[in-house]
Amino acid sequence: MGRLYRPPTEPGNDAAGNYARHMTIPPYAVTGDADGNPTTAPCSHLSTIADVTPSSTRGCEDCLAEGSHWVHLRECLQCGKVACCDDSPRKHATAHYHASSHPIVRSIEPHEEWAWCYPDSLFLLPA
Repeated sequence: MGRLYRPPTEPGNDAAGNYARHMTIPPYAVTGDADGNPTTAPCSHLSTIADVTPSSTRGCEDCLAEGSHWVHLRECLQCGKVACCDDSPRKHATAHYHASSHPIVRSIEPHEEWAWCYPDSLFLLPA
């Protein structure tokens, strides 16, 4: 099995491995369900999106504290917590949703602009 964490030299990271401290949060529009099928279902949680600053610039803050690894990173759009995706061994972003009920996370991977609403099970893309 290959390395699970994003190495510092990947696009989107600086030389020290830091993720961008603050990226513009675009307005989102509902685009698809969990299977990627187009949907007209409204996301009832868009009003919870705040102008947040990532809680970590080095990666998943829980993985870093535990000494574990991640695959991709997500940012909570209500509080800014940076956590790992569900392909990561510890699934910290989903754990954060269950612990906090903060509904929407976005990918903070380079060249990805989508978000996910947990309670509505909807993908969101910039409007």
